[in-house]
Amino acid sequence: MSREIKFRQPLFTGGFHYWGWIVQGRGGVPTSVGPVGANHSDIHGEQYTGLKDKNGTEIYEGDIVKQFNGLTAECKWDSQFAGFVYDKEGMVDVESSHNCVEVIGNIYENPELLEDK
Repeated sequence: MSREIKFRQPLFTGGFHYWGWIVQGRGGVPTSVGPVGANHSDIHGEQYTGLKDKNGTEIYEGDIVKQFNGLTAECKWDSQFAGFVYDKEGMVDVESSHNCVEVIGNIYENPELLEDK
């Protein structure tokens, strides 16, 4: 069994750089295939949640989503919950609601989407 682990990093020039690893268990020991010369301590960026929104868009940490109730929220990692949540006026578990939201931007290119109207 394998699991795709992907990250994105904002670029100073705009846009994002994407990269990832395939983690596979061999004899019960996880191994990684990733960028040459990189190791897990080199990771600086936002992680892919492994989930897609209602339109099939990948949801990354730092994405801004529009929820079914019309509110916008940021996708964040919550260490207390040990999972990704939409953080705005109460947290909602990403895994249980990913098919009810739409990615409309991210905190780097569209921070105004989180401003209260």
